[in-house]
Amino acid sequence: MRTRIARYPRHYLALGLVCFCAFAYLTGFTIQQMRLLANATNIAREPASFGIRLNRISGTSPELAAAGARFGDRLLEVEGRPFTGTMVLTEEVEKRRPGDSLRLTIQKPDSAPQPVTVRLAPVRSEPATLVSWTLTLIQKILFPYFCLALGAFVVWMRPTDTNAWILLGVMITFPLMTSDATWSGPGYPFAATWRTIGGMMAPVFLLMFGIFFPERLAFERRHGWMKWLLAGPIIILSAVASFQALARAYRMELGAGLAPYAGRIYLCQMMIGMACIGTYFFLLGLKSGKASSADARRRLRILWMGSGASLLPLFIAVLTALISDRDLFHGYPYWVILASLLALILFPLTYAYVIVVNRAMDVGVAIRQGAKYAMARGGLSILRALVLGLALLAVWNLARANPIRNADLVQAAGTVGVLLALRERFSGRISRWLDRRFFRDAYQAEQVLSDLAGQVREFVDIQPLITTVTERVSRILHVPRVAVLLRNEDAFSVAGGTVAVPGMPLAPSAVSIRRVAEKNQPATAYFDDPECWIHTAPPDEKSTLGALDARLLLPVAGREQMLGMMVLGPKLSEEPFTPTDVQLLQSVAAQTGLAIENNQLVARIAREAAQRERLNREIEIAREVQERLYPQNCPVVRGVEYAGHCRPAHSVGGDYYDFLPSSSNRFGIAIGDISGKGISAALLMACLQASLRGQAMAGTGNLATMLGNVNKLVYASSSANRYATFFYAEYDPESGALTYVNAGHNAPMLVRGGEVIRLDVGGPVIGLLPIAPYRQAVFQTQPGDVLVGFTDGISEAMNLQEEDWGEDRLLSCIHGCLAESPRGIIDRIMEGADAFAAGAPQHDDMTLIAIKFGVRA
Repeated sequence: MRTRIARYPRHYLALGLVCFCAFAYLTGFTIQQMRLLANATNIAREPASFGIRLNRISGTSPELAAAGARFGDRLLEVEGRPFTGTMVLTEEVEKRRPGDSLRLTIQKPDSAPQPVTVRLAPVRSEPATLVSWTLTLIQKILFPYFCLALGAFVVWMRPTDTNAWILLGVMITFPLMTSDATWSGPGYPFAATWRTIGGMMAPVFLLMFGIFFPERLAFERRHGWMKWLLAGPIIILSAVASFQALARAYRMELGAGLAPYAGRIYLCQMMIGMACIGTYFFLLGLKSGKASSADARRRLRILWMGSGASLLPLFIAVLTALISDRDLFHGYPYWVILASLLALILFPLTYAYVIVVNRAMDVGVAIRQGAKYAMARGGLSILRALVLGLALLAVWNLARANPIRNADLVQAAGTVGVLLALRERFSGRISRWLDRRFFRDAYQAEQVLSDLAGQVREFVDIQPLITTVTERVSRILHVPRVAVLLRNEDAFSVAGGTVAVPGMPLAPSAVSIRRVAEKNQPATAYFDDPECWIHTAPPDEKSTLGALDARLLLPVAGREQMLGMMVLGPKLSEEPFTPTDVQLLQSVAAQTGLAIENNQLVARIAREAAQRERLNREIEIAREVQERLYPQNCPVVRGVEYAGHCRPAHSVGGDYYDFLPSSSNRFGIAIGDISGKGISAALLMACLQASLRGQAMAGTGNLATMLGNVNKLVYASSSANRYATFFYAEYDPESGALTYVNAGHNAPMLVRGGEVIRLDVGGPVIGLLPIAPYRQAVFQTQPGDVLVGFTDGISEAMNLQEEDWGEDRLLSCIHGCLAESPRGIIDRIMEGADAFAAGAPQHDDMTLIAIKFGVRA
């Protein structure tokens, strides 16, 4: 942040001043609006309004008409004070409450001044309705703040972009076009000036936006002075209008010279403003057919679609209200008004998107991504926020003397409740239907990429793996240039891809390598964007990435370090990679990394084993594989203590356990028993671990589905007589829920005091059947619960009389050591089994895991 500010100090100083003024106005306006909403029945309204005719009354309230005043009468005094400006009337009314009297001196045409007494009326005779609250909060308060924040964000991201500053002007002035009030008091001159000039300047900013977005109009480059034929008069007229507003408020005689022309000035301003807006739409339409690049055309299409989608609902509501002669905000159901107002959010979002993004998505892709987000977290978050707002409003409503009508609250709550129910019930179906019906190509691409992520682990050799991955990604996403760089000693060099690129190694300290490796996240590179990080790289690195035509860089990571980097060039359509594209490509790259690492691990062990005696080769290879497959760095989990131990019966064992973090911030727990012994069991164990960790990283969200995928992968990678009993669980530290699937393994024991719960829900063993059904179960843990998982080498430990130790003796031993730490529990169980065996040789591996829940830090 400091570097950015230091590079553009004047830009950010200007941004700060503009935002300060806009925020100051919005704060005062918000206070006034909330005061009117909450106390409208206790605040007196002004009995008369004044326009271009100075002190002549241009609008009379019923109470003023009842006192004898009429349109066109002159107001001379208010409570004995000379009426020099509207602020005199405002100050006197603010001192009073509804029902109080106000003495005025008026002069009718061709008559002497006469006193009248007005009994003041409230701003509203009834409390504000829910529709009024909704209209004010969304349109007049939240929407302007949202526009200001969005415009400031765009300028912050692109301080030297002319379009960004024009957008900030649009975001600030657009809400002012519908603002109908300022506040009184010392801040009135600033508020009146800001609102008057800002509201009149909105068409000018729209005109400038049409000229400069997405690229400067060619005609304007040659005749730049012509835009001032429209913009110049509005700037002058806005200054005149601001002077008139201040004169009308404080010193009416100062505006007497302009009074005869005030109507013409207003009409002129309206006509020029409409001309600016019309020219804006004309220029956007003109550029849509003559844009110089595909990206510019996509930006314009998104701008058209976003503007139409945001303004069309409200336009239809206004039009039908005019045709049917009904009140706009009280003649429609509440949900219609709410939906129309919420749709306005698309207007600033669309404008911000087309400026901030380096490359714009096509309209269809943008709609698809928006629909998926609305069906997922975004829509649910908005609905939850509405529920919370309605709940707070209901509580506050009960404490008021004159509450909002209960029918309004019931209708609003019912509307939001129905939306929540429909979202929970049908969001997944609707999302899939939309994908298949309207976005078939993108949907099929996602399916193919998902399948590819699962297939990469089946490759044994690295080169066919890289060739298959790059060619498949290139064909699916229409990306001609895809390359994979792998780490080779002290450099990352091209190991394969869809284009022949000479070896141009990148050092581990290269900017691109560090950027991808430090956060283990993708990075996008835009050579045509001067703000992009790529321009901080040295010339030789930029040359290498330029030869690769790098647009998207993805880490190919192993378990402990980054093994390489996948580099994708731009799509043929020049569209950006969507969030879904990036997510699926991350999964492919991650699975590729695991497959490469497993391959490198096996290859490295094989090279080492070749130097040893043939008699020890199988044992040494399997043991080294097994040692690397057990947990090396166990994650720290809040409120949980755990430990695991495996004692193989021979040098190479077939048991497996693991502790791993999942993609959803959960804690994964695994224990299994591989059939067979020796290197074949160790390799199957490596396949099982890679499949498990890959699926856990991909985050399917359903453990039954996840175990089904693991079963398919293990079945495809093993012979017909190989399988594994397996238990996998994920623990949520936030809720304490333990979700598990038991694939034919000895049911772990969860001990809660004197109660023992067996975790046996699941399905068949892993790898025996090509397709196997699994069920998951959820168990709510409590502080003090102890989970013990074991293989049959523990329960079937035999003594010299060939008697099994048995699960009853195991459970008794567990009850006797519950106060111990997880490591202590494991030690006590192993000691108990050894004592029972009394030195008898054991023919099966002995593996234990112990977890204590609810442990205080």
